[in-house]
Amino acid sequence: MFYRKLIDYNAECDLLERIFKKYCGSTVRSVLDVGCGTGNHDFILAKRGYSVTGIDLSENMIGTARRKAGERKNPVFHRMDMRNITLDGQFDAAFVLVGAFEYLLTDSDVRSFLKSTKRLLDGVLVFEFSQHYSPNGRWWFRIRDKTAKRVLVRLDTVQVQGDLNRLRLDFSWYVMNSGETRILDRFSESHLVRKYTVPEIRRVVASNGFQPLSFCDMKLKPASSSSFRVICVAKPS
Repeated sequence: MFYRKLIDYNAECDLLERIFKKYCGSTVRSVLDVGCGTGNHDFILAKRGYSVTGIDLSENMIGTARRKAGERKNPVFHRMDMRNITLDGQFDAAFVLVGAFEYLLTDSDVRSFLKSTKRLLDGVLVFEFSQHYSPNGRWWFRIRDKTAKRVLVRLDTVQVQGDLNRLRLDFSWYVMNSGETRILDRFSESHLVRKYTVPEIRRVVASNGFQPLSFCDMKLKPASSSSFRVICVAKPS
């Protein structure tokens, strides 16, 4: 629920469709969402006419996605490790958004993911990664939920974990009524992730059977070394 306030899923699906059109023409019909979470992208894409399959390692996330789907046949969801995707059939495109790629902490993890995905893919692979975090930094931001008259406040803490490319992200959430400072609820979550650079991704993609087609930002402009969020578009070579 909270990430629907943070992420514009419709806009991200618009972005995916622009990428599909640019690199695949009108041939994309079946798509695979790797690290799908609760399926927010997938329900939108299914409404737009795509046949959508979502996978995620989290049992809770997949359970929520399946409850949201109800009796619908599309999208469908499977609990599965992105390093070992055991689905049958072929997909016209696959994508990894909202930081899921960053949970691949080692080069071996990335190679396993690319090998597993390539076997299923007829078209393009689209995935997002982050190049920069503020090491050992802390910052606040707030989200207003006008419908529920609530304010959600999140404190983010970033800590380097030995390897400068590996980071621990701690998110502390606070729920308050609008106009009040009294905390109604609080909870926290922690994530261990890896940041990447464009040259690193270019090398690992090219050495594992994919041809990099584009590195761009969220507006499809060419990514630079200063870009935070980067979209890689690649196809099996």
